[in-house]
Amino acid sequence: MNIAPSNLYWSLPTPSKFLGSLTAGVGLPRAAAISFPRRMPSGTTDALRRALEAADARLVVIEVGAGTDVAMEVGAQLNKASVTGRELASAKEPGGLFVLLKPTEERAAGNCGQYFESFVEALEVANGNVALLVQVHNEAKEWKERAGMRVVEFDFALPYDEMTAYVGLRMLGRHGPGSTSLLRALVTEYAGFDVVMAERLMSLTASDLLRLPQSLDAILADDPLRWRTPSWLEGSWSNNERHPLTEWYLAIHDGPQQKQAKQDSHRRYWRACIKALTPWLEERRDPVMKVLGRVIDHVYASAGGVVTRPIGRGRTVEVKRDELEYNNIVGFANDNLLPPLQREDERRAVDVCYRAKAVRDDLAHLRAPSVAEVDNLVAAMDALFPARP
Repeated sequence: MNIAPSNLYWSLPTPSKFLGSLTAGVGLPRAAAISFPRRMPSGTTDALRRALEAADARLVVIEVGAGTDVAMEVGAQLNKASVTGRELASAKEPGGLFVLLKPTEERAAGNCGQYFESFVEALEVANGNVALLVQVHNEAKEWKERAGMRVVEFDFALPYDEMTAYVGLRMLGRHGPGSTSLLRALVTEYAGFDVVMAERLMSLTASDLLRLPQSLDAILADDPLRWRTPSWLEGSWSNNERHPLTEWYLAIHDGPQQKQAKQDSHRRYWRACIKALTPWLEERRDPVMKVLGRVIDHVYASAGGVVTRPIGRGRTVEVKRDELEYNNIVGFANDNLLPPLQREDERRAVDVCYRAKAVRDDLAHLRAPSVAEVDNLVAAMDALFPARP
């Protein structure tokens, strides 16, 4: 399944920098080998075309098969019977021209490479204004830059901050579960560096997202062999980062990396919960304590105005009223310090405190809370404050 990223993707700093490296100073250098992984997101050529048009340059794309006569195909674009690589290096077109050789299968790469080499060899003495781009699927280190030629490597990977921005904008207005932004955080974590993976995850239901990483099984099944090992060419590795699907493949198959991979995959869920639920809980802590104002006043009055909690080895610390946490209310309840709860909202607030403590305890111990724990906490909190966005 080849999913195209939103046009938003090409406006982000890393993709924009890639496009800029090809369009800055249009025509110089005259030749560029663009190294991509084997699987490219659809729409890549269109993005390149738009970037060149914005720089007042024209792009011609020639798809090259195993039996394609490249010289004849290039010639057809220049209204000639045939144009060799050496001849193209000296060609002059009104306003300049970019020609992109795009192999449609691996066997066609040789045809493109031979034509490109002859073009580059002629650049030393040629003075044309046509630039030649060739799309290749191997790592840039296999190509050697020469005068008039550059090698550009791009694997479509986004750094974490750009992926966060991309997902945030693409899922703008989509909350969940309840009033939280956990679904967005889960998409960001399990997309890793892969914008196509992000789009795939965004298409999942909320229940499937909350079942991550187990729900990765269905995506993995589409092309399991691709994810067996980290590979730049296969798109399963980038900038010392393993793709989440490669991570999950290792996690569900026996091997020396299984235990660590499983831990790493579940740790993504934990990070998403930290990112989404921690500020969400903190924003609602004071409102919860206000609901329990009468109850808290009773506890402090009964204790003579000073409430302490044990911190080990027989020591205690004073708990100031304006610093109360969810777990403090749970402690008061467990120690039978709370007065009878007279109102429904007080009972709900105490229930929220129990559920919040359970989730925060998991997060504090680097564990992802269960789906049921999260769902129950969010449902209880949103029932207590139904008007909150």
